[in-house]
Amino acid sequence: MAPLCNLIDLNINIAELTDEDILILRELPSLHYLDLWLKSPQKDDTIVIHGEGFPYLKELIFSCEGTCLMFEPAALPKLERLSTTVHVIRAKAYGQQFGIEHLKSLKQINIQVLCYGASASDIKHVEHAISTTVRYHPNHPRMNIEKRGMDLNLEERNKREHSEDKNMEKQASKEDTNHANKKRRKLPIEEHHSSSA
Repeated sequence: MAPLCNLIDLNINIAELTDEDILILRELPSLHYLDLWLKSPQKDDTIVIHGEGFPYLKELIFSCEGTCLMFEPAALPKLERLSTTVHVIRAKAYGQQFGIEHLKSLKQINIQVLCYGASASDIKHVEHAISTTVRYHPNHPRMNIEKRGMDLNLEERNKREHSEDKNMEKQASKEDTNHANKKRRKLPIEEHHSSSA
């Protein structure tokens, strides 16, 4: 692929991605758009994008169930749009750190969160980790998170818990108001007598 120095747009659908493959891809000098779809989970949980190469890449679409992308400092300096997948169970193993903060030109991020086999709390932690990283990103990129493979019963439980939490907050607020009103009613009424000299 080395002679393809004017290649701008590349769409690849492969079974396995090796470090050597990434080295080849990152040396393409004019590459602006890369759509990389891996047919099956890789041997490693993560694919690391280092700080060299991909000098003009503006959009990256990465899809692989069971494998996440991690970005090192100075990686993809011109990247504006990222679409990727995050498998909750695998993300948990490395502390939900993806290196999104290193993508200095990022304007839009779309993340598909794969929830298969994960607990509600793990899903919540991964969502929180992503949201926090994006919130503190200096560019304040737009973010879209889509959950896939979430157990419907789990989803219903999450909704119910969320609804119960809200009801409890409302109830607590109502009780506080009632308590304050009762206190007000119990206060003695002071009578002011004016005396004329």
